[in-house]
Amino acid sequence: FLQMAYRNGLRAFRGTDLHNHLMWHLRRIVHHCSNGKPGTARYLKELLEAFMDCQAVQARVIERLGLELLGVVADFPGLVKSLLGDYKSVALQMLAHDHLARGRVRDDGTPTHYENRLTADIGALIGLNMADIRRADLDEHAEARFRRLRGRVKEEAAERCRQLFDVEAAVKALTAELNSLSAESSAPSLPRRFVDWASEKMTQKHVIFDEDTCMRVEVDDRLSLAVLEVLFLDRPAGPPDEEYRGHLLSTLFKPNEPLEADGGQMKDSVDEGVDAAREKQSRRGARVKDTGKQHLKRRGRRPNRGTRGA
Repeated sequence: FLQMAYRNGLRAFRGTDLHNHLMWHLRRIVHHCSNGKPGTARYLKELLEAFMDCQAVQARVIERLGLELLGVVADFPGLVKSLLGDYKSVALQMLAHDHLARGRVRDDGTPTHYENRLTADIGALIGLNMADIRRADLDEHAEARFRRLRGRVKEEAAERCRQLFDVEAAVKALTAELNSLSAESSAPSLPRRFVDWASEKMTQKHVIFDEDTCMRVEVDDRLSLAVLEVLFLDRPAGPPDEEYRGHLLSTLFKPNEPLEADGGQMKDSVDEGVDAAREKQSRRGARVKDTGKQHLKRRGRRPNRGTRGA
């Protein structure tokens, strides 16, 4: 099937604007690998795995790898948006499985085509990538097998997908990515882009490095959450007196234009998620405070009201 796609393109996209676009990307990938150029093993692995799935998955992988070979890579805000997009896709997959489990639709064990139906119908409402929405809208199997979501059903599906979006997991994933910088990190990678972005956008650039040696990136979830807030909301959204390594968090970033996403909905979704994450942090801090007071009370001591955080 890979040979047929190389010669004639993906059958599912024949007659659409994407047909030649995807066919030439696939040929570019095959030529790159046949010449044994850098990254051949990874490109072949991802391509062959994609061709074990349906054509919708093949199209996504072909386009991503083809653009990468062309040097079309995103800046730091774009890479962060892509990472959040991955977690939005996970939420959409969870929604698809939820609809299957409740018998609202019927599909096989890996409901790629129903996911495309959801992507095409509610993707703009939840801020998915417009290229993904365009590809999903061309999925003939999704069009033939599933009714389009409309009206109240469409709004409810979008709202449920927002609820399933795990912003805490996304923040932790961003932290892990930022801290993964090494000598092997390529120039277009997210951790390398972050160092460049911090050099330009942060007032105290050294706070992204470990305090002992300043030789490696070492940030925690608090700074990662603040970075998301700066990218999407223009400034940190925490309390004015919140500190990070002895500096007011609100003063660590220079003024920034808030990042918009395809469909205009990413900012709203991240805004809601940031509020939820901040609320959880606040509740966690309150629990720590109450636990400390109870401990002092059991020991027959009164809390010192002059102590910070009491």
